[in-house]
Amino acid sequence: MFDSEPVCDLKDAGIDIFNVVTGETTAESVQKIREALPDMPMMASGGSYDYTISHTIRMGADAIVFNPPTATEILRSIFDKYRNDMV
Repeated sequence: MFDSEPVCDLKDAGIDIFNVVTGETTAESVQKIREALPDMPMMASGGSYDYTISHTIRMGADAIVFNPPTATEILRSIFDKYRNDMV
């Protein structure tokens, strides 16, 4: 979802849970939704860092969705291990 979503209309239409992913503003989006709909279940992307995850939880997320590592991150770890084993 994104910031301009009509969250109250979506709840009235029968949505059971919101999955909030608005990039760098996810925690703030969670807070806005929590203020408008205090009892609505919400999961959200917490980002890659402990402090962004905890901030998103403090803003009202009920659950955090973790992003899997990118292909670049996976390949980097494989090649780093390969290079270290060659030494």
